[in-house]
Amino acid sequence: MIESSPALMDGTAAYTDNFALTKQGVLNIYHDLIPKDQDLLDKSDKLIQIQFAQDQPNSATLAFINEVLLPSRPGICLRVVLNGYGAFNTF
Repeated sequence: MIESSPALMDGTAAYTDNFALTKQGVLNIYHDLIPKDQDLLDKSDKLIQIQFAQDQPNSATLAFINEVLLPSRPGICLRVVLNGYGAFNTF
């Protein structure tokens, strides 16, 4: 999807089939992150917000966010929709 749009390519710092990280530092997670994704994100120097665009992420994705991304970047905002269309609909 990103490759098909010059505007999206211009605004994207890194992406795989599972995520897109904008140059402004917003991480959109579309599918569960795999180790390759985690390596790319761990090396990213600009990350200010994480948001989910999928159903419930798996425990490995949540553990990576909780144990690696959040502690290493204290200013990150975690944007989560509860009890609506989003990753956590069962609260």
